[in-house]
Amino acid sequence: MIASNWPDWLDDVWAKSPEKGAGGRPESLAQHTWYVLERLTELIRLRPELPQALGVPRLWHVLFWAAFLHDFGKAADGFQARLRGGERWPHRHEVLSLAFLDWITDGLTPDEQPWVAAAIVSHHKDAAEIRQLYALPDDLDDDQLIARVAELDETILRGLWRWLAECSIAWIDDLGLGKAGISVPALPDENLAVAMVQQRGVARIRHWLKVYRRFVRRIEHSDERALIVGTLVLRGYLVNANHSASAHAGPLPRATFDAEAILDSRGLSRDKLFAHQS
Repeated sequence: MIASNWPDWLDDVWAKSPEKGAGGRPESLAQHTWYVLERLTELIRLRPELPQALGVPRLWHVLFWAAFLHDFGKAADGFQARLRGGERWPHRHEVLSLAFLDWITDGLTPDEQPWVAAAIVSHHKDAAEIRQLYALPDDLDDDQLIARVAELDETILRGLWRWLAECSIAWIDDLGLGKAGISVPALPDENLAVAMVQQRGVARIRHWLKVYRRFVRRIEHSDERALIVGTLVLRGYLVNANHSASAHAGPLPRATFDAEAILDSRGLSRDKLFAHQS
């Protein structure tokens, strides 16, 4: 299945090199994101009532947008060059993805924002490693994130914004998630969105990393079931969807039960069943 509204203007922005793409071909960022959302949709369909059971009613909304943005940092010039045989890019794309979170915060409550930040930044590495890799420098002018944000080309930034603006509603519909409680946030104006990343991207990444650290500490000291189990599901579902999409695994198997066939296989008939078995 492919989405009805496709951001073909981003086809040259890769998420996977030919060695790791399906069929030995490079995999675009949009294609990989679609695969991840397909896997996430299958998980949602397995347990549609899970958010209510956990006490996190907008869990699917949070997960959808975390999945949509989780790899935006791969648009960096250095990462793209690495996928094309260039030098190693020793940075964390998921941290750079946080530069885009402010584009969608209009559609998230203040309580939901740390959940999305946590899902994005933790989809590969644990909190302790991210904290070590991205400790605040003594001199802010030496912040490694300055060079990373500068790797985000303006044309690509505009293409990413257009993807969200023009395709997200269709993708929700195409995936059959219209009744899953996922809504589309009001995006900032295109020029403002680009400026937010170019001019404030470093500061905003630092902000979201701080929010993430505080959120992790809150989880570690909490006995609140909805928070503990909910965040386990949050990370587990996104990691599962991402890994299975990257492995190009097929759809999840579906168990189907035909009562008559089961009875026939056991030599039974309905009139021989006890009341509690029918």
